[in-house]
Amino acid sequence: LEFRRVFFQIFNALNCRSEVKSAFQSGLFSNKALLWSIGGCLFGQLAMIYLPFMRFIFDTEPLSVADWMLILPLTSTVWIIEEGIKFVVRSNK
Repeated sequence: LEFRRVFFQIFNALNCRSEVKSAFQSGLFSNKALLWSIGGCLFGQLAMIYLPFMRFIFDTEPLSVADWMLILPLTSTVWIIEEGIKFVVRSNK
């Protein structure tokens, strides 16, 4: 459950750089600090669920491919919906 929240926030952070411009128009990879933050966040999350000593400390279990196939499409909905809203706003100007 917590891992999904992290991915929702990552997709949200990528999209919140502009209220009107698409994440792709803003330059998806242009904000180096954001990319480093996301990378650190992903590294920490993956370490907690795949490194045995971290799994013991945080009482986690590894995610299966099926879990990933559910998590990524589900959590990317925040990005898709926000991109749709931005498209509508740009179209109405």
